[in-house]
Amino acid sequence: STSFFVQNPLYYDVQGTDVVFAAAGYGPFVENSLFLAKPTAASARLFAAVVRWSIANLNFTTGLQYVLDFAVRHQPDDRDGRGITAARFSEEALEQLRQHGLTYTHFPLRRFMHYTTPRREGTPRHFVCLGDLSETPLVAAHLWSQAGSPDARVLLACQYNLWVSREPPPRIELPPESCKWCKHGWRRTSRYDWCSSR
Repeated sequence: STSFFVQNPLYYDVQGTDVVFAAAGYGPFVENSLFLAKPTAASARLFAAVVRWSIANLNFTTGLQYVLDFAVRHQPDDRDGRGITAARFSEEALEQLRQHGLTYTHFPLRRFMHYTTPRREGTPRHFVCLGDLSETPLVAAHLWSQAGSPDARVLLACQYNLWVSREPPPRIELPPESCKWCKHGWRRTSRYDWCSSR
């Protein structure tokens, strides 16, 4: 996955918290794709516990995302049947992920966004879409595999002003491999030729 920063995320630190996480949506879950961790004892204990626990318990049916989410919130995320739950792990194993004393919060959703398809006619008004015009400018965007290959993600970011360099991206093979955003309805912008000029 790839995150593009348009502004300095350090301005969005929240006093009194050890870690600030991006949110994928309106749910309570924390994401491992974009976060700001302070060098506190609680942060160090959290990530050490996640690493130790993952080495001892992780397998191909349980992802690191679920381990981090459970360690932070102490609540199971079992939306797709792969989460960390009492039905799958012993209480002793789960307790190892709870002993860190971490405080956390989320970045503002409209300023730290994950890839979405463009807004469509039937999209609910309250549903935040990447590309929405807003009075709150975007700080960072996380473009993951749902948008396509790494080249496709860079090309999308460049066209929509998430690429802040004065130089176009390094050479991109055109058409980009696995361009999922192309099929989702995102349109080429006037920056397309510049973004693919190397």
